[in-house]
Amino acid sequence: TNEPAMCVTPWQSGFFFGSDSFYSCNLEGPSVRVKSLASSRPADLPIAILPISDRELLLAYQNHARFVSIKGTRTRKQQIEWEQLPLEFCYVAPYLYMVTMHGLEIMRVQSYSSSDSAAFHPEKEYVRMNGSGVHITGRRSNGDVHLALTTASLTELHFINAAQKRTAANKRKGSERVPDKRSKMA
Repeated sequence: TNEPAMCVTPWQSGFFFGSDSFYSCNLEGPSVRVKSLASSRPADLPIAILPISDRELLLAYQNHARFVSIKGTRTRKQQIEWEQLPLEFCYVAPYLYMVTMHGLEIMRVQSYSSSDSAAFHPEKEYVRMNGSGVHITGRRSNGDVHLALTTASLTELHFINAAQKRTAANKRKGSERVPDKRSKMA
């Protein structure tokens, strides 16, 4: 590919990456093998590739997403169209965290049983965060997802855990509290 990598995800025998499309790179054996997993729509850039299980990946593009096997074959018929432009993703089974311009959308990925399996549970959660920047900074083994929320006067580190229905924030620089609002979306 002539495009730079936008995302890289390590895997058992190599890694996956997204540039103009999504690819797998196998590092086992005497030579490196790169294989295309899926093609992109025109003007729809890859953002993240997320392992959902040992056999299934979520290919997240700017406007849509799809579930595929580790070889790139579609595993679910449902096409996912994003309601808001995604900026970043994090997957902590079974929850997909998607950062948007003004907050965080939390979706529960449905278990895979066949190609007719639904992608997400119908009820979603949205955490509205008022700030100039929301970024995923990491995750912990207990399921906490760390988010940095930045405004002109302060930076906060939020811990969100959808499985435990827990939210906490630590402030740095300044005393102004930036409110967050959690709401259910059906």
